[in-house]
Amino acid sequence: METPIGGEFIRLVRGNPNKLEGRVICFSRLKDKELIKAGVPSIFTVFATDNFEKYIQRVASNRQEVNYLREMKRRADKEIKENCGGMILGGIYSSQIRLKDESELYNGGEDIVHTGEYSNPLSCAGSIKFGIHLYFFKYDEQNMDSTKIRQKV
Repeated sequence: METPIGGEFIRLVRGNPNKLEGRVICFSRLKDKELIKAGVPSIFTVFATDNFEKYIQRVASNRQEVNYLREMKRRADKEIKENCGGMILGGIYSSQIRLKDESELYNGGEDIVHTGEYSNPLSCAGSIKFGIHLYFFKYDEQNMDSTKIRQKV
């Protein structure tokens, strides 16, 4: 049964609303059949987490991608430290994921959030961004040591 986490529009499809995992797949559906026939995906999906290692596990498909992502993070952390007085902000790592079929949503152990059905692809994408933010605001409330909003020194 779906559980509301953002009013009537955004629903937690899988997961415990009182104990969120900190990793989520947000998805929306496109309603416009003509756009789908023209090749626009019928489902928009994004994976997000606050844990960089879990992010790598989910989105990197080979060793080269793992090394590339780790090097990018190392450079970004170094630059932030040098330019911001040593403060590193907690982050949310996210990537679009492509699914052949909607049933693939349920293959992993992530929480799953449905952000609605829209006629416009931009609304599908925008609703997912909102869903991720709302999810991590709720997650942060449940985990006082969470770093999505707070700063680490």
